[in-house]
Amino acid sequence: MRKMIIGIFSLSVSLTASAAIQPEKMSVLPLGQVKADGFLRRQLINQRDGLTGHAERIYRDIGESDWLTGKKVGGEFGWERGPYYARGLLALAYILDDAELKAKAKRWVEAYFASQRADGDIGPRNGNWWANMLVLHFMRDWYEVTGDERVIPFLERYFRFQKAALVKIPLGKESRWAASRGGDELGVALWLYEKTKNAEWLEFAEFVRGQTCDWAEWYADPKKTDVYSSGGSWPSYQLHIVNINQGLKSAAYFWRLTGSQLHRNGWKNATDPKGWLMSQCGRVDGTFNGTEPISNHESTQGIELCAQAERILSEQILMSVFGDAEIGDDMETVAYNLLPSTMHPEIRGTRYYHILNQPMCVDDGRINKGKERGYNFNDNGAAEAMAPGPEAGFGCCRSNFHMAWPKFVQSMWMGRGDGLAAVAYGPCRVEANGFTLVEKTSYPFADRVDIVVKAAPSNSSTLSFRVPKWTEGADIQVNGVSINGTIPGCFTDISRVWKKGDRVTLTFPAKTSVIYGGKPNYAAIRHGVLLYAWPVPSEWKYKGDKKFPKCEIYPTAPWNVALLLDGKNDLEATPVVNGSLAENPFNPSTPPLKLKVRAFRTSEAGWGTLAEGSVVKAKEPPMSPFATSTDAFDLELVPLCSTQTRITLFPWAKNK
Repeated sequence: MRKMIIGIFSLSVSLTASAAIQPEKMSVLPLGQVKADGFLRRQLINQRDGLTGHAERIYRDIGESDWLTGKKVGGEFGWERGPYYARGLLALAYILDDAELKAKAKRWVEAYFASQRADGDIGPRNGNWWANMLVLHFMRDWYEVTGDERVIPFLERYFRFQKAALVKIPLGKESRWAASRGGDELGVALWLYEKTKNAEWLEFAEFVRGQTCDWAEWYADPKKTDVYSSGGSWPSYQLHIVNINQGLKSAAYFWRLTGSQLHRNGWKNATDPKGWLMSQCGRVDGTFNGTEPISNHESTQGIELCAQAERILSEQILMSVFGDAEIGDDMETVAYNLLPSTMHPEIRGTRYYHILNQPMCVDDGRINKGKERGYNFNDNGAAEAMAPGPEAGFGCCRSNFHMAWPKFVQSMWMGRGDGLAAVAYGPCRVEANGFTLVEKTSYPFADRVDIVVKAAPSNSSTLSFRVPKWTEGADIQVNGVSINGTIPGCFTDISRVWKKGDRVTLTFPAKTSVIYGGKPNYAAIRHGVLLYAWPVPSEWKYKGDKKFPKCEIYPTAPWNVALLLDGKNDLEATPVVNGSLAENPFNPSTPPLKLKVRAFRTSEAGWGTLAEGSVVKAKEPPMSPFATSTDAFDLELVPLCSTQTRITLFPWAKNK
């Protein structure tokens, strides 16, 4: 395996940057220009009233962070957790336009400014490359929403300091995290260049690129490079799931500098169902299994909450750089399936992992951390990582998840040419580029989206609408007249002189499909963007703080259900509305839709029991299809996002 010694490689990179960089196809709008309505706003309010609004009280490593206090406690007090949280806090504050949250965010920014030393370095620890990158993100977003004139000089002083320091202590020598996640800094360097037009920062961006792992190369062929050669000793098959999702954005930033087809195809190679990464550890939701390092297809492997948040952020960057409509499909899949079902319904707790087949969640004292048979959870107790609560597994996820919903909302609309592009759908409103648009919809729980123009530029301009790849027979109407040329997986551009009162109606018909796959040949059910699961009947028990408890969830009925299917990909079943859409459709007590399928019970290969030696891990589904003589019954599935305990990957038998 060829080694890329990052420290040496950095010295060989030419500091003569190219005269131009590849232009972005879209522009990310500043925080607050897109605001959530309806059930999306409820999620943001739940964050404000839940963990985000109370994090500085609940978590000492955030509330007493060295970044705030200036003390030298060290460890997690001086590393990523405080800056992780502050980045999400800032996004939430300005999307909600909440004065109290803004005041909290201002406390962090003033601490960041005060931390800069005479040499330009920042923060409580010298050369803290990875944690500092999170601060750079915060400062960029702060500038975009406030215009604070101190930000540009702050960044310039830091980058000039770092340009010299990185020769002696490259990113990979400081930590494998810094080398893996250097794309986060690269993005801010490119932003600074575009703000100032100072070629020094384009040269610096090239310099940082030389010390950053080339994830696009690894996505194409894992044998080409050992991305951790200078920063650590993990072999490629154990690569950290969060790094992999952060690396998606690195490929886009690399492409802006190189124009290389390899970098243009980086995220496509990573997410290609036939690619090596998805073939090894891909999930039916299009993400990767990774219980810390990437893992396999097992139904009881999981994806970190941290990785979900970083996936949404990476896709924001990917969409702005490349403008590919299918990136929006992927972003919606993460936000509308995984994100809600990895958190307590009122966001008073989180889980470290999202697991597709999870019949129970316990915090069992019999489990020694990291020792449960069959799990590769590093230092996380298998049960502790799955039971919703304010503490679950490592502190990185409960510090970093705060940005996920706000960054998704920010990404729903982007600037595109002289107008705007609808990237992801849901109830919201946008004020940008001369437009004020109000989007009224129950999407993804309904197939219709209504957009009303409240204000528009006086000249001809363009609104672009993403047509999901999964839809058939999509219809886009302007004031009741259909627009020709809608193509699934593409944007439909409508150029005209828009006027107040104009209405755009989008209809995206969806069908119910069966996804077959995995070594046991499981079956999963999907309708449109939503995956469906069987919510295992359960009982909740609470420990600790009354407002922010740890929750244990125990099954109250057998969960050995299997499906009767015909082996075809289409299923003649359509979800039905379960009454009107609840304020919080992600609460298991108020699922927005139900889907009836034919099912039966089976004990084939021990299905419906826990894995040997485990108190939490479900046995894998048996090889399907298999014969059954058991009586069938109707089984009600609900959207995965509305579950806390669930079976998503089912064994199945053929209808006779």
